[in-house]
Amino acid sequence: LGAAGLVSFLKSSVQAAAEDEDAMLRLSAAIGRTGQSWKAVELEVTRTLAAIQATTRFSDEEAAAALAQLIQRTGSYAGALRALKVATDVAASTGQGLQGAVMLIARASATGGRGLERMGISVKGLARGKLDATQKAANFERVLGTLEARMGGTASTMGAVTTETEKFKDAMAEASETVGRHTFKVG
Repeated sequence: LGAAGLVSFLKSSVQAAAEDEDAMLRLSAAIGRTGQSWKAVELEVTRTLAAIQATTRFSDEEAAAALAQLIQRTGSYAGALRALKVATDVAASTGQGLQGAVMLIARASATGGRGLERMGISVKGLARGKLDATQKAANFERVLGTLEARMGGTASTMGAVTTETEKFKDAMAEASETVGRHTFKVG
């Protein structure tokens, strides 16, 4: 099992590194489409993703994918960063995944609150019907404000009770990605 186990570990490590690199490339491209330079925001992004991984149940890859999706939906790097924090809180509060929370926020903003109403959350002043860009942006701000007030800090609070086993699994996954990155010089 020794040599076969090592080969299996190296193979999964390279795959994990490639998946991490792919998530960061998609995020970098999304940021570039907003007119921002990846190099200008790289440190802020990596710190944000690392903080999410350290304080919530979400991995940095999940957070990167969610941030890329939010940037794509909002067209705004700064708005997407704010929405990412809200999405982690919504996901923690509802028990759903981070991508599901992003979709819920996007849908509520675009449809005048649908989805949130089923959760018993009412957002005042949302425009409904066929919305122009200004109305969509105003809805997005109102949805985020309501969710921040209602669920703010939930992801970090729930992350604080993450078991040592889960933290160890996260650390091992990160170590595996590092080994994979250096095995065949991925990224």
